[in-house]
Amino acid sequence: MDRFKRAIFPMLIFFIIVVVLVYRLSSCTASSTLSGGAALPSSTASPAAPSPTPASSSGPAGNYTNDGITAFYKGAGFDVQDIRDAGGATVVRYGAPGADGRALSSFAWFDRATGARDVVAAGVSVDKYEITPDKKLTILTTGKDDQSGSQWFPELCTSAFNDAAEALRYLNGTSPYFMPLAQSFTLGTDSPASLKSITLDVDAVTVSFAPRPGREHGSMPRATVASGNGCCYVTFYGTALSSGFKAPKAGSGDQLRSFVSVKYDGANTVLTLKLGPETDRYNVSAGFSPDDGMPYAVLKFRSNDAIYPAYPAGW
Repeated sequence: MDRFKRAIFPMLIFFIIVVVLVYRLSSCTASSTLSGGAALPSSTASPAAPSPTPASSSGPAGNYTNDGITAFYKGAGFDVQDIRDAGGATVVRYGAPGADGRALSSFAWFDRATGARDVVAAGVSVDKYEITPDKKLTILTTGKDDQSGSQWFPELCTSAFNDAAEALRYLNGTSPYFMPLAQSFTLGTDSPASLKSITLDVDAVTVSFAPRPGREHGSMPRATVASGNGCCYVTFYGTALSSGFKAPKAGSGDQLRSFVSVKYDGANTVLTLKLGPETDRYNVSAGFSPDDGMPYAVLKFRSNDAIYPAYPAGW
């Protein structure tokens, strides 16, 4: 019996040890599984919602009506002068508040859905303008110098949307404007001067000036261009012919214009040009000679067929 007890006792101890080990192992495995399952949500949970961003400079999104656009610019310190639509495009003309603000205008394409805007012209003295659905803006300026108040000839300012090579941008530029002959125009400054010469070039009639004795000069003297009876008359106010004045021969010129005469009436000088049947429009520009710094004026003429691209109707 004692021999049996001595044999079974070690086996019982071994069995108890095995049971304890199995129990401990099972406990550890279960604990590990629970720990892993508890950690899973933290690694796969959705990130927290982003905090609100500041309002964009393009304004809050919304379906902007004309009143909404006006209020939007008013809040930015501007007065809306005009809103126009062409197809799905909208342009806003705006400027500084008050009557003085209408002397100069800025233009921006405005997205009615988002409030985003692209400013394409700023500080322009506007006579008239036109937009097209392809987001082309054409402006005819007044020619008025907002700094000096001097009147010069109008010009064209254009802005065209361009998506070539996937680079979205606007191409801006200026070009000379040719006015219908039926419209007279006065430009220049009250600067008495003498006419030094008149030259007929291939494309232009150039009038060069010199200072009158005892009088200062600044730039091209004030002049009025008018047409009638098949002729163009250019009156230069407060001018006279210089002692060495040079003029073309009568009849010289081309199918658009030819020289007739230049006469001094005691106060002003009048240049007369004969116009051809194809002559429809004219342009006047002014500058200073690189040789002597003296002012000059250049007259150019065109037929309607030579205007490309064609001007908007009524221009």
